[in-house]
Amino acid sequence: MKDCLSRTGVVGGILTFAQYGEDVVKKNGGAVVGTRTRNYYSVMPAFKYYWVNKKKFGLYSKAAAGMMFLNYKDKDKELNKTLTDNDVLFMFQVSLIGAEVGSQNLRGFAELGGGEQGIVMFGVRAKF
Repeated sequence: MKDCLSRTGVVGGILTFAQYGEDVVKKNGGAVVGTRTRNYYSVMPAFKYYWVNKKKFGLYSKAAAGMMFLNYKDKDKELNKTLTDNDVLFMFQVSLIGAEVGSQNLRGFAELGGGEQGIVMFGVRAKF
């Protein structure tokens, strides 16, 4: 029996959440005059093409595109005001090369690309 599975394309999705928060300070005095919070939610359908797809190793490229939903809140303590708003932005991820090692259902991976998920990515993926 061959150790190599066929070259295949896989359709999936990417869901991400990121949060950013900071104190807003005066330029000269350094006193805290407010806070700033941002929440980012991204949903992107994705396509992964395996160049090599063995039982314990895979080499692939990946492309994804979708939407980011941004929610932000700015609190100004001096004016006693809170500003909130939402926005929707286009997002993408292109990983030129990715490698994964492990079993068919659980693998560690590393990717090199660009977009919503960054330039270099490491992690663990599970297949259900």
